[in-house]
Amino acid sequence: HWKPLSSYQHDPSPEDEDAKDAQDEEENAPKKGIGGFWNKLSTAFKAEGSACFLKQVVPSKEPSSPTKTKKEVNSATYFRRGKKKANKCQFLQAVALFNFALVRQREELGENHNECGTTLNEIGVCWMMVGERYPALTAFEEALFIRQKHFGDGAMEVAEITNNIWMILHEERSEIENMMEEEEED
Repeated sequence: HWKPLSSYQHDPSPEDEDAKDAQDEEENAPKKGIGGFWNKLSTAFKAEGSACFLKQVVPSKEPSSPTKTKKEVNSATYFRRGKKKANKCQFLQAVALFNFALVRQREELGENHNECGTTLNEIGVCWMMVGERYPALTAFEEALFIRQKHFGDGAMEVAEITNNIWMILHEERSEIENMMEEEEED
């Protein structure tokens, strides 16, 4: 069974994450640009009843009262929420949150920032856990490019992604070999 390498980063406790989520939501002022697009997109999802988890994740731009407005969620908050969902084995919801984080990271930090590589790796892990090899491989390849650019070929961060890619290819080869053996037996 496939299992990703253990993370080299410290995972904060759930209490720390909840406190950070609350603090992030208080500190971040609404922004224009891609964030506004995502808010409109989430409103459309809410109206159609699709992706019900987005109702709790993506804030609406519409104020709840004339004096209070909801604040936009930043990339770090989306990433932490994605990690929480992944830890609860809710991988499709985690992928959606990691994608929101990736869009915000690229907007805030640049297209090939190291944090984008970390998020892409998490996206790949989630896709692998639900058995979707092609999107996992795509995410891992992009993460590999970013991490090689930042850390060099011999770095631990690069080795982690290289191992994840190898696991996909190994699983694919094993599956093909098993199918060939079954055909030979018939």
